[in-house]
Amino acid sequence: MSFTPFEDWQRTHVIHHSASGDLDHRGVGDIWTLTVDEYLSASKFKRFAYRFFRNPIFLFTIIPAVLFLVIQRFPSAGARKRERYSVYFANAGIAAVITATAISLTLGFQNYLLIQLPVIIMAASAGMWLFYVQHQYEDVY
Repeated sequence: MSFTPFEDWQRTHVIHHSASGDLDHRGVGDIWTLTVDEYLSASKFKRFAYRFFRNPIFLFTIIPAVLFLVIQRFPSAGARKRERYSVYFANAGIAAVITATAISLTLGFQNYLLIQLPVIIMAASAGMWLFYVQHQYEDVY
């Protein structure tokens, strides 16, 4: 189970790939990227925030968990009816699996989470790493 609502992801993924790697059109689904000039002209706080955000420990552990477990639970900006329903049905499916599966009922909710959360966080981290590697060079789009 990917925990990703497909229709919403598909739409934002197409938007993302229409400008990915194009620093003049940064936006949907991008990892925060500054040019050298932008970085040098930024305030100390913004430089710190940028370095903190791009730190591998933060980028490949905290960010993927927040993305898959929190952000993808809500429709993206500009989502149409189909994309919104995709999010709602994915959330309902996840809730049904968590509350009504034999694993959850047999082991208990806490034990289920102790099994499921590390798996989803590791998978999300691996996915984030692949995304990062594939998108961090010029002219990706």
